Amino acid sequence: MPLNASQVDTNRPFSTDELLYRRVGPTELNSLGELLPTTIAGIQFTSDVQHSPSVMRSDFSEPSDVLHVLCAKRDVAGWSVYFIRVDKLPSELVSGDNKRFCFFPVHMPEETCGAHSVVACCLLEDPNRVYRKPSGKVEYDFKVKLALALRPIGQVYDIVTRKPL
Repeated sequence: MPLNASQVDTNRPFSTDELLYRRVGPTELNSLGELLPTTIAGIQFTSDVQHSPSVMRSDFSEPSDVLHVLCAKRDVAGWSVYFIRVDKLPSELVSGDNKRFCFFPVHMPEETCGAHSVVACCLLEDPNRVYRKPSGKVEYDFKVKLALALRPIGQVYDIVTRKPL
C-alpha cells in the first residue's frame, strides 16, 4: 500500500543512488518488448514544474506502488514498472542556442501517493535550480536518453544496494 503525503519526509534530499520508478504502458513497448524513444509517452515539460515527467521515489515506495490505484489513479493492468537511478538522469543537454540544461528530481507528494515526484529541468549554471522549461530540442534529447536509460524492474536488481546483480 503506498504511503500518503503525511507519511513521508518532504525535506529528505534525494541520494544519487536512489531509484526513480516510472510506469510504462503496453503501447509504449515495441513488438520485442523494448522501450524506445519513439514509443515512450508522457515525457513533456510545460511552463509549470508540476506537469513535468512523473516518477516515484524508491525511498518512500515499492515498485508495485507505482501501479497501485492510489498512485496511478486509473486502471494500469498490464503495465510495467521501469527504474532509473537519480545519478543516471540525463544531464547537460544543449539547446540550439547553446543553453545548457540539467535534470533533477523534485519530490511533490500527492495526498494518496507520498512518493510522487517529477523530473525537473533548469539551466546548468543556475545554482538555485529554478525550474525552466527546456527547448524542444532539449526535451526531445531528454526523452531519447531517458528511454534508453530506463530499465525494467524485472531485471535482476538488488533493491537494497541498488546495484545490478
